[in-house]
Amino acid sequence: MKKLLEILNHPFIHTDHVSVSLYSLIFIFIIFLAIHLFVRSVKFILNRLTSKNDDFDSSKIYTIVKLLRYFLFIIAAVLILDNVGVNINALLIGSAAFLAAIGLGLQSIFQDMISGLVIFFEGIIHKGDILELDDMVVQVEEINLRTSKVKNRDGNYVLIPNSKLTTNNVVNWSHQNILSRFHINVGVAYGSDTELVKSILIQCAKNHELTIKHKGFNVWFEGFGDSALQFRLLFWARKSWTSETIQSEIRFSIDKAFRENNVTIPFPQRVWHNTPAK
Repeated sequence: MKKLLEILNHPFIHTDHVSVSLYSLIFIFIIFLAIHLFVRSVKFILNRLTSKNDDFDSSKIYTIVKLLRYFLFIIAAVLILDNVGVNINALLIGSAAFLAAIGLGLQSIFQDMISGLVIFFEGIIHKGDILELDDMVVQVEEINLRTSKVKNRDGNYVLIPNSKLTTNNVVNWSHQNILSRFHINVGVAYGSDTELVKSILIQCAKNHELTIKHKGFNVWFEGFGDSALQFRLLFWARKSWTSETIQSEIRFSIDKAFRENNVTIPFPQRVWHNTPAK
């Protein structure tokens, strides 16, 4: 037994400040295994306790588990450094000047990390939320300390710095009121029956099963264009991953109804004048 302890404690990496032995490696392995099992156990227990609680969704569990994992890894890093003989106080003092020297270059990274903590603690964005950001609609797949992974409607994954989510104008479709007003612009030929056009547009929106009927429908006569009378159809629907599909299907209905009622959607016309060469 004594011989085994000597083998385990014999350092194979040894300097003035660091001493790494087989015992140290086993200690590191046990710490990371314990963190992994503990976090999984906490996640399992939270899922069981909140499975029948509608007010506590899975996104909140995801945030708690993430924060717990980061906190435990920080503690693990301190324990591991102490185990291999690193003086934590000296390390912090010695690294302060170094961090100050490179701080300017790491400002954006620190900003992203602080933004990540803000997202975690305030719960402003959760996993699974649908966001509208920079004219792009995405779904949050994963929130990390510095970046968040989102998926756009084309199925592509995009990494977004967390600072962009906290400083830019972001519309969260998954928060509070999930109803939104949508609009469809359409132009009809001059001479068309405007009341008929209004009736057709409203009826096409009413006929779609996913529009919110009690919110009402409206049609604006927006102006006299170069080659068409400009109308805007406004309706309410639930904001979702497939909201654009509703608009597309209503446009199909409008086109069909216009054809059946002999309402023409004109195309832009250009008149070319040939000037004789002098």
